[in-house]
Amino acid sequence: MPIPDIIKRDHVLKAIAKIDRDGVPKPRESYKYFLRYNGRDYPPKYVISLAYKYATGNGELDPAKFYPHEAKAVLERLGFEVYVE
Repeated sequence: MPIPDIIKRDHVLKAIAKIDRDGVPKPRESYKYFLRYNGRDYPPKYVISLAYKYATGNGELDPAKFYPHEAKAVLERLGFEVYVE
């Protein structure tokens, strides 16, 4: 299942703000792909899952439904920097 097109930059920024407030749950940490924003790193799949929640008003997007490289592509399309370690 591809990541729906409804996720916009503002949704990603809201997801980043939530992570800044609440942190990243241990099972949602990333070990290979990282979103770099304002000098901090974030797990792209978790960011996309949260951004989907903000875009739809429903729950998070199930991380089992998409791959890290898909999250990377969406985030880059929205103007974010994603790198692979």
